[in-house]
Amino acid sequence: MHGTYQEAIKLLRSRTRLAKAASRPDEPRLNVPNNYSMIEWLTQLGHTVRFISSSQHVSSPNHYSNTRRQNLSALNVIHITGTKGKGSTAAFTESLLRQHFARTQQPVKIGLYTSPHILTERDRIRINFAPVSEAVFAAAFFEVWEALRCGEPGYRPGYLQLLALLSVHIFKTQGVDLAVYEVHAGGRKDATNIFESPLACGFARIGLDHADLLGPGVDSIAWHKSGIMKKARPAYSVRQDEVPDGVLKAQAEEIGAALHAVDIGPDLPAHPNVSQQAQKENASLAIELANAALSGRGQQLSASDIELGVAKCAWPGRFQHLHRDSVHWFLDSAHNELSIPVAISWFNSLSKTVEKDNSDHPCRRILIFGHSSDRSTERLVDILLECSSESGLKFDQVILSSYNRYDIPIPESVANEQLEFWQSRNLQIPIQHAITADVAVNMVKALRGNFPDTHFQVLITGSAHLVGQSLGALGGEELVLASA
Repeated sequence: MHGTYQEAIKLLRSRTRLAKAASRPDEPRLNVPNNYSMIEWLTQLGHTVRFISSSQHVSSPNHYSNTRRQNLSALNVIHITGTKGKGSTAAFTESLLRQHFARTQQPVKIGLYTSPHILTERDRIRINFAPVSEAVFAAAFFEVWEALRCGEPGYRPGYLQLLALLSVHIFKTQGVDLAVYEVHAGGRKDATNIFESPLACGFARIGLDHADLLGPGVDSIAWHKSGIMKKARPAYSVRQDEVPDGVLKAQAEEIGAALHAVDIGPDLPAHPNVSQQAQKENASLAIELANAALSGRGQQLSASDIELGVAKCAWPGRFQHLHRDSVHWFLDSAHNELSIPVAISWFNSLSKTVEKDNSDHPCRRILIFGHSSDRSTERLVDILLECSSESGLKFDQVILSSYNRYDIPIPESVANEQLEFWQSRNLQIPIQHAITADVAVNMVKALRGNFPDTHFQVLITGSAHLVGQSLGALGGEELVLASA
């Protein structure tokens, strides 16, 4: 079976929960772990490195209790989870390793798997930071789809399971030597939790998020995330709050993993990529993870590796500042209670610097916000407004933007409810609604045209889907789909 990239994406997105709910609303939702059957599917794809089990038959979701996993250590995986910063940590880790291997002239292919995507699914699967091509993605996708009979009835891989399987399939067929994996959500039952002997695993800051899936409390969330630790394999964590710290330590002892606390590194360069405390934590964690991976080769990062790895780390849609169309655009996909304060702090700091550079023009600040998920959007809005007030940050206008999730638009009723909630906060500033990110961006451009002598700053935050679609509207494809 063969097909185009667009056909592959259409089939892939048909496996999302949103698509299933829309097309088959009466079909019951199966309550099974996302890593259920992943090893069996990998075996069917021919990726068994070592399989030691009395049987390959899988009869229940609890089969891992009596079946040992395949050894996928040939991919040399660094596995990263957390609530805030796991994606940035993964990007820093990949960048640091890439700079090291470039300096030492070692022809090492580095895979990077992250979630969610910014523009399109292939930017989740990168080799030496370049997203895999449409041709490579499509060819591998249809090989997986056909081998696993995904179009037939029965229990078949869902959207995230397919992406995780596809990443392994691509990395192994493309000869990747080392891979950095970001967990989708949680860890213990995540579709990426398939690596028995990772080179190292890392924990960015853990807090309250995906409570419906991992909660209800931070202790339960930390327990789920601790599940990526493996016996006799090193684990590294940023300094956590008391509850997640206790859970990680207890689980490390039970599993037999060596857990190391990571402080902010004294050798971090002075660079905008690490201007915020959270960025410093993520970069410091990445340094430890990269050195753990290199230790097996008898190597470690040099000072120049760290300086260049931090400076050249490009992570679209996260702490990103663009100056286009005479407007300063600030993008960060802050979508939970930990990330919103960090985004506001980052924007407020950089905003002041940019305003000073444009002090001969009046400044107008606009917020483009959009968020719709199982999280409490109202709670996130209140946190955003509270953080802005505490830091003295004032927006002159708010644009609430809808967006598509896997080709499915946010219902108009949800958009109207959110508009009413914002209006109930009595902000005394204009609050408008845009039906898409493109419309929101064009609203700002039109406003800029009406005030040519005004200096415009726009913060785009909330859903990663909104940030990605806004980046696309700004012509940012080359920033996402090109190599570093």
